[in-house]
Amino acid sequence: MTDDSASPEALDRPPHGDEGSAHAAEVRRLRAAIRAREALLEERERQLVEKTELVRSMTASRSWRLTRPLRAATELRRRASAVRGGRSLEHDALEAMFDPEWYARRYGAVGPSETLLDDYLSSGWREGRDPMPLLDGAWYAAQYQGRPSDTSPLEDFVAHASERRPNRWFDPALWNRLPDRAAPDVVTYLGGVAVDLHREAADSALGVVSGASELEDGCAACVFVHYDTEGRFDPHVASTVAALARCGRRVVVCSTSPALDTATSEGLRDHVAFVLSVPNTGHDWGAYHAGLGFVLGRCAPRSVTFMNDSVYVVPEALHAFLERVDGTPADVVGATDSLMFRYHLQSYFLHLGRSALDSALTKEFLSTYVAVADKHYVINAYEIGFSRRAAAHGLALEAVFPYEELAGAVGRELSRSEFAPNPTLDLWDVLLEQGSPFVKRQLLRDMAPDPARLRELVPAETLRLAEAHLARMDVGGDRSSAQAAAGERP
Repeated sequence: MTDDSASPEALDRPPHGDEGSAHAAEVRRLRAAIRAREALLEERERQLVEKTELVRSMTASRSWRLTRPLRAATELRRRASAVRGGRSLEHDALEAMFDPEWYARRYGAVGPSETLLDDYLSSGWREGRDPMPLLDGAWYAAQYQGRPSDTSPLEDFVAHASERRPNRWFDPALWNRLPDRAAPDVVTYLGGVAVDLHREAADSALGVVSGASELEDGCAACVFVHYDTEGRFDPHVASTVAALARCGRRVVVCSTSPALDTATSEGLRDHVAFVLSVPNTGHDWGAYHAGLGFVLGRCAPRSVTFMNDSVYVVPEALHAFLERVDGTPADVVGATDSLMFRYHLQSYFLHLGRSALDSALTKEFLSTYVAVADKHYVINAYEIGFSRRAAAHGLALEAVFPYEELAGAVGRELSRSEFAPNPTLDLWDVLLEQGSPFVKRQLLRDMAPDPARLRELVPAETLRLAEAHLARMDVGGDRSSAQAAAGERP
């Protein structure tokens, strides 16, 4: 846990004697924690101002005053419907979010959907039962203790869905800001997500293949997530895994492919501790969860790094980058951060130090993670939510290449909206100039960066491997930027 109460004067106080190095490290750690807290506070203040202004303008409008009788009549009709035993909007919302199939399987209850919902509302919630996988009743009751004592968590959430969270990870306020929401309201959306979960739950368990290295106490472990429709490990993946091994990482490859290609997977075994075949659930976060549990079940590492194959890696730059990561005093380190929607470390590379592994963040991630296929949910709850929960637990977050510094290098103003730039795509060349070893696959596939600029910043071999991979993936149409850059190289 970090002490976020340190004053600016304390941070700037010069060190004494031999304590200079420790003092400097602690200063960096405190500043990183303060930056993360300030970003969260600024975002909360901005949301409060927006909501206050929206309510003020709405209630002061002429249409609000003119429709007051209509709203009163609507409320009377709603109450009358409830009294008559008819289907109210509230009841429809409860049914939309309640998951009878999951409830019956989880608690051994029997009966039609309406009977199961009645069971939950009458006594089930008092006995600690949840109405669906994404509403954590125990956490909700502890978080929102001011709700009426005779109201279940489901009823209370349905009544306050725009302002309360159903679990510690998902934020409805963030979902409401999405420009392409997949449902008219968050209750309907969450109910639909829970139905998708049934198909994911049928996936198979871990398949394990041992490699040449070992997981042992004190090691620096890396959970590397891979996916390929044919289960192949392309040369760029083999190159990345070998480079990680040369940098002292004990690599656990977690592949979410339908099946593993034996010929290409054999080439990894000299450089990895294990190759796991894991269910293709929850995008990368499902594999991160499986890999983290696997590693911690076998050793007490000094760190665990999450990394995925959405990037092509420059091996020549990887060692210096990982040294910077290891030397960063923050508890959770990312390669880059983003202000899109809300401050977070981007999840293609996340490094958890020992303090983070020992924290409540890791324990709650392992115990409360729910595999969901919907991409919007995964981004909300884990891509953004993981950083939010880390800050809530007092952990210090830091990016090796902070967006603020990248934007400053090109004179760009900061943006905290849902349209804030993605550093790996919008500032890719600045990142490479500053020593990042990563080139996003999406950049080469979709963004058409200048081939001459690519040749200047990315080694020929990395571009060749990227070209070969994109060609096999049948990008189609015009040549990708990697193909153009590699093809034009003398």
